[in-house]
Parts: sequence; structure tokens; C-alpha cells
Amino acid sequence: MNLLIISIMALICGGGNKYADLFNEHGLKQPHKYADILWGYLWGLAGAYLVYIDPNVAVIYIGTTLYWFLRIKLEYFNHALAGTLILLSGFYYQSEYIMHNTNELLFIFLAFSITGYIQKYLKLSSFNLWWLWRLRLRIYLIPLIYSIYTNNYLPVFVTVVAMLGNELVRYIYSEYENDSSLISKKSMTISTRSET
Repeated sequence: MNLLIISIMALICGGGNKYADLFNEHGLKQPHKYADILWGYLWGLAGAYLVYIDPNVAVIYIGTTLYWFLRIKLEYFNHALAGTLILLSGFYYQSEYIMHNTNELLFIFLAFSITGYIQKYLKLSSFNLWWLWRLRLRIYLIPLIYSIYTNNYLPVFVTVVAMLGNELVRYIYSEYENDSSLISKKSMTISTRSET
């Protein structure tokens, strides 16, 4: 029963993440006023629950959230609301574990940050490796390596289930898949290159 609740919360967290994102960057019309905030809140509450249930899951979610703040990926209110709920739950429920295992959190944060910058470089470069990063293997590999290190496979399990929720929403709303922020960044890069 506990694993079922964890799975449901991971699905809500991953699906809520993508659904909230669709309102801001992909042009999905809100079904009702404040739907974007509601989904940011649900994403954050589900993430807060996942942080609460296991300290190793907390390290993954807090490290990822810190990376998102660093890269300004939580630039909209509903995104920032979710990120803040996740971080606050980490401080409240897992502060003792994190204080004694700061190196683990630092490793996760740096792993996502370094691979994120590599991904950004490949997106904006002329290399034909974008398809490789589109698979988002780093999202799975970092929690997998951490799960092996801690001998606790809940972090990778939660990650996989959350990504299933994310991919399900992405599939349902596939007509909104064009990322307007990515398109504008690429067109800016192309126009800058042509001017020089």
C-alpha cells in the first residue's frame, strides 16, 4: 500500500510538473482561472510528500530543485511555488540527514548542473547530438548511480515513475510540445550567428 501511495504521488509530481509547464511555455489554455497555480501547488505538494518519505529521495529532489533554481527553470510563479514547497519540506523533514550528508546533496546538485550545461551547449551548437540528450538519460542515470551508492532504490524508482507521469502528460498534450522558449532561443542564436 505504501509503494502504491508513493507511486501515485510520483505520478502527480511528474505529471503536475509537465502540466504546469504547458500553461507557461507551450500555450495550453487554462481550463479554469488559476489552473496553472493549482497544478504548481499539486506538483509541489506531491514533491514535498516524496521528500518527507525518504531522505535519499529528498536528496534527489532537493538537488534537482536547487539546479532548477540555478538555471532559472522555475521562472514562473507556479514553478517557483512547487520548488519552494519541495525545498521547505526538505528543510523541515530531512534537515538532520542533509546536515550529515551534505556531500551527497552537493554531488547530486553538481551532477545535474554540469550535465545541464553540457545539454544546453549541445542544444545551441551545431552538433547533431541533440537526439541523444532528448532521451534525457541523465535524469535517470544520476538517481540510479545515487541509488546504487546508497543501496536504496527508492530514488530511482520515484524518478522513473515521476518521468512516466511527465511523459504521459507530454503524450496527451503532444500538440503543445513545441517549446516556445526553446524556439526563440534557437532563432536568437541563428540570427546572432548570421549577423557576425
